[in-house]
Amino acid sequence: MRILITGVTSGLGRLAAAHLLASGHRVTGVALSAHRDLDPRVTVTYRPLDPGRLAALTDDADVVVHLAPVEPAAPESVELTGLLQLADAAARSGTRLIVPIHAGGDPELYRQAQELAGSSWGPTLVVRLAPLIGRIDDFAVRRTLATLASDRHHTTTPVRLLHADDLCRFLSLAVDSDRTGELDVAGAESITYVSARRLLAGLPVRRGTSLWTVPDPVFRLIPLQRDWQFECGWTAAQAVADAARGPAGRPLGDDNGRVLVGAPATGSPAAPEGTAGEFDYPIDARYPLFSAAGVPDALPGPLTPITLDVQVGAMRAAQRATAGLLGMPADLGAEWGARATAVFGHRVYTGVSVHDAYEPRAATAQRVLRAARGYPERCHTHAAAVTEAACDAETLGTLSDARIDARMMLLCNQIQDGWELSALGVSIEGAFNRLSRRPGSLTPPPATMTSTGHLAAHTAVLAGLLRRGAAGPDFAAAFDAAVREVGHRGPGEAELANPVIADDPGLLLAAAELAATEEALPAVEPDRPPSDPISRRIARTRSARETAWDSTARATQQLRILLRERGSRLVTANVIDNADDVCYLTRFELLATPPDHRELVERRRAEMARLQALSLPEVIDGQWTPAEHPAAEIAGPLAASDLADAAS
Repeated sequence: MRILITGVTSGLGRLAAAHLLASGHRVTGVALSAHRDLDPRVTVTYRPLDPGRLAALTDDADVVVHLAPVEPAAPESVELTGLLQLADAAARSGTRLIVPIHAGGDPELYRQAQELAGSSWGPTLVVRLAPLIGRIDDFAVRRTLATLASDRHHTTTPVRLLHADDLCRFLSLAVDSDRTGELDVAGAESITYVSARRLLAGLPVRRGTSLWTVPDPVFRLIPLQRDWQFECGWTAAQAVADAARGPAGRPLGDDNGRVLVGAPATGSPAAPEGTAGEFDYPIDARYPLFSAAGVPDALPGPLTPITLDVQVGAMRAAQRATAGLLGMPADLGAEWGARATAVFGHRVYTGVSVHDAYEPRAATAQRVLRAARGYPERCHTHAAAVTEAACDAETLGTLSDARIDARMMLLCNQIQDGWELSALGVSIEGAFNRLSRRPGSLTPPPATMTSTGHLAAHTAVLAGLLRRGAAGPDFAAAFDAAVREVGHRGPGEAELANPVIADDPGLLLAAAELAATEEALPAVEPDRPPSDPISRRIARTRSARETAWDSTARATQQLRILLRERGSRLVTANVIDNADDVCYLTRFELLATPPDHRELVERRRAEMARLQALSLPEVIDGQWTPAEHPAAEIAGPLAASDLADAAS
């Protein structure tokens, strides 16, 4: 259908647009200003609008979703007058209107808004929302977090919340319906203020942020559950905890830790027409040079769509956080956040031009170190959160689809947090090196972010036992312990379609056997702890960074297990043909399942086969021309030698 969204460049508007596009709808929008992260497929008309233009927009829409706020002080506000004009135009066009109302806002203002929308003579659905929360930079989310963190409310008062992901899932359902009237939408569980404050401890809330006037509105949820058959996937505690982790270490409002979706919209195509991959990045002529050298083994190409969406989106978010931390100039920072790591032919490249263009100022290293206080603690907290949220396949099978969907988004967020921490660790180490006049980069390349010694250490232990002929109970115990510790690791571990050691423990055994046949290295003395303070801090930072990436790989394995469960359910529901088809859809496509999903999967599978058969240049300078492999073969299962290479 044709969907018109007002306030489409707000945090909520951009997220809703992504969901609706993934559902197969055509989305247009109205906004006050542009935003770099809005999906380029959305056609935007900018305010102010004359009555004729507004009428034309509603005439061209099947459904209007009114997300622009009515509060005069809120960003992108259209006030009550704008709502009245929109309701009138939609009614004259016969276009269905969906109007979310913030139930926690000023009672008089929102009573008027509710009455205005509800009295429209056109088909209208008014949705009363619980206080909104999530990882989006939106005025409503900022207000909710400020309200929960304030001391103005009784600590034992329970409050219902609504995660932005759940709201967008509901909006996708609502636009496909013809229901009208009024409806309350909120999570089934509540959380007390004291519990929320504990989870939000240390969250940097922007001064002057307004609070909800009615922080704990009353909701009737039986119609939502009975008539709409809708369930919120996020619990209140999960939503608060995740929202607190998103902006950790930076002011609230800096994209709020949102995982970025899709490729940058600006620039020129890098490949001849018809040869580029669907997810290829354009190239800014000012920064034309890219290299595949040094791209980590964790990201072998061509990557599947789900991996490009999750992992590269998380890398972009990490890059953007790094650009802000380093205080890059606006143009360079925008390019760094968009294409310091880029995708061509579904393969990952490093932006050489943008790396070379950055020249740190004298005080930048000090700035990094100030911002990095408590870094080891944050890494270990991240690891603990991933471990706590871990869930085996059997338990996943008992969760509802809504819980599965929420868990998928939670894992995507944890993966992003891990990428950000890994990038920050490399920058901190570079800052320490600069202070000690040793070479070191403040800008983290992917290969450095993903390197750890975990896999190599366990492989070496097993290889040593085999050399000594310890093939009995001692080896079995050591092998089982190694699988428990590094089962989430393996070659190409960031690719969600790849098996890891937990899927095939024989990979680790074969790698150990291969290492045992190699000439043993002479014994060396254990490394002594560094004597100078800076070296000790570098070692501590490196260890924490390795912990961060290892927990990111754990979260990736958890997502891999979840995708298999999601795929199995979609096969049972006759939505897809094979469980691994999920790897050829994006996150939002999995949540919405577009109507042409089978055709979409088939097309992307064929594209992967085409890209696998191409030889891409190691260096791209503004454009690339593909060449066929001499013996074009589609890659099969990863071999033990691949694991041995990764371990070494």
